[in-house]
Amino acid sequence: MDRFRNLLDILKSQCELYSELASVMAIEKETVARWNVDDTLELTKRKDTLVYKEKLLEEARRTIIKKISMDEGRDDMSLTDIIALMDEDGLKREFNQVRTDLKNVMHRLNDENLALKILYRTNIGLVNDFFDRLGITAGSTYGTHGKSRGVNSLLDKRG
Repeated sequence: MDRFRNLLDILKSQCELYSELASVMAIEKETVARWNVDDTLELTKRKDTLVYKEKLLEEARRTIIKKISMDEGRDDMSLTDIIALMDEDGLKREFNQVRTDLKNVMHRLNDENLALKILYRTNIGLVNDFFDRLGITAGSTYGTHGKSRGVNSLLDKRG
């Protein structure tokens, strides 16, 4: 039962961490839309810290699942398999609740990630278009079809 309880604690911690990460990404979305570089860099540092913590929690989760699997004489078990092993209804309910919470926060993370991806691509496109109009483009860049294209910049023309 201790391993089940430890796994539940790790899953709850992961859920909290993912929720915090989604909140940071929502704030980042606003700062990117406002072109606030300093806040964006600060939020990137916060995300890096959260991702590092997540890696530690994920490693702990995998270790406990591996131990539970070995105790059951199986190679690998899913969370559904582990929940099926439990006798205590209260613990089962907690596991099912955390599984639902994790699914919901993962959907939220996916949505925030997609929105950020679109914002960054749009902003990069705007910056590239701006420099293209000024004639200040890197000497060797890739076009939209992966082919190399070269554009002379104003600096090149002036010597």
